[in-house]
Amino acid sequence: MLNCGIYKIENLVNGNIYIGKSSNLNHRRIKHFSELRNKKHKNKHLENAFHKYGEKNFIFKVILYCEPEELTYYEQSLVDLLKPEYNICKECVDNLLGVPRSEETKRKISENTVHKSGEEHWNFGKHHTEETKIKISNSNKGKIRSEETIKNLSQSHMGQVHSRESLDKMIESSKGKNALSKEFVLKIKQLIENGLRTKDICEILDTNNSAIAKVKNGGYLDIYGIEKPIITKKVNSFQGIKKNSNTSKYIGIYRGKNRKNWQINISCFGESFSISGFPTEIEAALAYNEIALEMLGWKAKLNIISQEEMENNWQVNLDNKTSPPDEEE
Repeated sequence: MLNCGIYKIENLVNGNIYIGKSSNLNHRRIKHFSELRNKKHKNKHLENAFHKYGEKNFIFKVILYCEPEELTYYEQSLVDLLKPEYNICKECVDNLLGVPRSEETKRKISENTVHKSGEEHWNFGKHHTEETKIKISNSNKGKIRSEETIKNLSQSHMGQVHSRESLDKMIESSKGKNALSKEFVLKIKQLIENGLRTKDICEILDTNNSAIAKVKNGGYLDIYGIEKPIITKKVNSFQGIKKNSNTSKYIGIYRGKNRKNWQINISCFGESFSISGFPTEIEAALAYNEIALEMLGWKAKLNIISQEEMENNWQVNLDNKTSPPDEEE
């Protein structure tokens, strides 16, 4: 059965009509009345009359059936003959592309499409579903804007001033975005309070300077309620503390109080302790390296001891063992 032809929508109260064409008349009838009921019809003149007189006073009627290639010819002929009141465009073409509009029509379109904000905006109070958001996101992925488009977008925002309310909303919505986890922030804070340097914290936690600076400045107070760290000690990571830099060239090594033995002074994670009783400087340095490796692994800073220094240390130990004991007076 042929389902292609010219139709009319007639107002039974005043006899005004709308003339149209379609290659699927049944579908077009359903679409017309659906859009009219939901106030989404493109022809606002017909839509206003539909709601004014009521749906029961409008009928959809097929005037004639024809082949698809004959649609425009018969539609134009009937528009010229019947002069339908609800047809806004009197020139019947395959689409509205190229149809000239009067200055009055242009003015009305401009007034209805001017940018409106707040409750006057056409999309005010509406929210996209998660499914719709995903579809919009996927449709925009990979799109590359031309230089002209970028320039036009830039110019359209020039001189735009946000209200105080808008700025507050933007600030509030940006809080917490790209933020570190609460557990990670607490780890950084603990290391800062233990006195570790930023460089060492970056190595231990595999993070960056800006993340640590944000924790130091209390940047997570509003997000997690974590206050700025309080630094009670200033230690130099796991490097050992030299009480006298001239005492030893090795990290964390210095002479004991009796000036006979060597000692290790270690500071790590806010804790300091000393180990004494090493007969030579090299043995103390070797012991320091062993403790550092056990506590920090590959991140530990070790003393570099040459082969020659090891041999000299062995010779000193040998001389101490073979030397005669001190004679009693």
